[in-house]
Amino acid sequence: MAANVSLASFKPVAWAGHDANLTLRGIPEGNFTLLLDGQNVSPSSESRENGTVTVTFPVGDAKDSVAFKTLKVQLGGQDAYSVNVTVWPEQTPFQLPEQPVWLEMFEDGQDGWNATNWKFDTLWGIVRDHGTNGKQRFSRASGVIAAAVGAGSHSLATPAIDLQEGEYELRFASHYNTSDPQGQDAHVSVTYDGKSPERLFALNETAEAAQHRVAFKAAAGAKPVFTFAFEGKGDNAYWLIDDVAVVKPQGKLEGEPTEVIDIISDIQGLPQNDQMRDSLLPGLRKYGNASTLVINGDLVPYDAPDTWANFTKALKDAGTWEHYGEKNVISTLGNHEMYYAMPESPGHIDNFLNGTRMTELHGEQGRGLWGEHVTEKGTPIIWMATEQYTFLDHTGQPPFVNMSDAQYGYLAGRLSHWKQEGKPVLLFSHFALPYSVSGTWTTFDSTSFGHEETRLRYLLAANPHALLITSHTHWDIAALDQNVDHRPLVGYNSTITTFNTGATLNYIGVGSKDFEGDTLGDGAPTGLRAEIYGDRIRVNAYRFWNLSTDGTLIQTRDVPIAAANGSTSKDHSADKNGKDGKEGSGARPAATWGVAATLAAVLASAWSLL
Repeated sequence: MAANVSLASFKPVAWAGHDANLTLRGIPEGNFTLLLDGQNVSPSSESRENGTVTVTFPVGDAKDSVAFKTLKVQLGGQDAYSVNVTVWPEQTPFQLPEQPVWLEMFEDGQDGWNATNWKFDTLWGIVRDHGTNGKQRFSRASGVIAAAVGAGSHSLATPAIDLQEGEYELRFASHYNTSDPQGQDAHVSVTYDGKSPERLFALNETAEAAQHRVAFKAAAGAKPVFTFAFEGKGDNAYWLIDDVAVVKPQGKLEGEPTEVIDIISDIQGLPQNDQMRDSLLPGLRKYGNASTLVINGDLVPYDAPDTWANFTKALKDAGTWEHYGEKNVISTLGNHEMYYAMPESPGHIDNFLNGTRMTELHGEQGRGLWGEHVTEKGTPIIWMATEQYTFLDHTGQPPFVNMSDAQYGYLAGRLSHWKQEGKPVLLFSHFALPYSVSGTWTTFDSTSFGHEETRLRYLLAANPHALLITSHTHWDIAALDQNVDHRPLVGYNSTITTFNTGATLNYIGVGSKDFEGDTLGDGAPTGLRAEIYGDRIRVNAYRFWNLSTDGTLIQTRDVPIAAANGSTSKDHSADKNGKDGKEGSGARPAATWGVAATLAAVLASAWSLL
């Protein structure tokens, strides 16, 4: 294999019958040949830019499970590069946890909308034309968004929406900045059959990366029109929105949970070990017994015998094994467990598995580095991890994740199994996808998955019954995007509810730099409790101020449990009164996904180390 040819973007992935993209560096001008599982394939397109070549090619079919096909690139009849292509079976219709009655993603134009002084572009198109000023932090943005920027009157009205009688919620992702709270106005109103508008909702202060849920009632035969009105004061004022949906909300919670699962992360050594022992763990237990504890990465500050000994002692002194049972304590691999591993002692992953006893207790798959644990009450817990990272090569910087096809296939198979069973899954990853939860717009936190990012997006898009729980960012859990309905694939009507744990160590918030955060404080560890009910999972986010065992409930979120695959399911594309949502082939438009152009150099530098 030619040493000067390398992968310059994401590992290729596509739905069966569609096309995948492959971007390589080091392919000279001239003809080259593609062989997919030994058969010639003709690229449907080819482009060159900045020393790279991008080809789009058909991936063929896949049977009932994810397939890995070998793609070889030949130059002059000789193999120059080889990579596996991940091919997903074409997805059958499935039931989303909350299926929208009506949805606009803005990917196919705005048929039927009435827009005055709103523009439609990707987030990075808006930033390019109007600057950052916080716009780059709109983590909920997916593909094309609607933007009202600057002074003046802006109005955006939906088409008339045909609804049956009942109670609904208007939901939309929103990123709002006010430069003059006294003179600026942003609100949503509704009209029925041309009658006088009724104001439903107003924004009175800056609110970044929020999802607003506005309750309303529809009479029989109602066809409401919703108007987003913005009166901007000053050039810095703006209102960005995306993913406007009408949803029938879930009913009132009844009964008690069948079980509770505690979740913490990012302890990272002394004195946080003591905070975990004396504040966080006993504080969570004050809310009642939990069956399971998940420690979602960064257990230690770096890999060394004393850091593991100190962490293990703190867990033991907290009565962890007695309270949860040793089999019910699950640890996932973060980045700090891989720090400071010397070349002559590269066993940081082995040290993690031994220090946490994951191989001993959960080593059925992947030695416990990745795997599945089903609680006594039947809740599936699945976790993923990187399989390779060398601190000296990367100096502690991303990307962190390298995932084998064996792990990926295992995750796909187990998630598919539980989807067929109609069971929700708690899916754990220490790292978060870019532009998902809070802080993932920063330079450091937006490149964690490297080459693996796109195929992880396919994994999540195919499995909306999972709850993805992430850590790593240390972001303040009071942020409005601590939990999000993340859309893994642009224009594809599948979202996965994603949470972030915050951290034991400290908490971070918006800073003075465009793509960085600032540490706001420490000594206030955070944790999540996932309460499992018959019809939903409720996730509560707690902070323990001043190292107390008395927690403060910061956020709570109910996630409905979807029906088993195939029951009362609807198509992936949204029902928009005849205007379907674009399903998408999985090709990643450069201007649509990922991080800002200012991060391109960071990505290129990081990937060159892989």
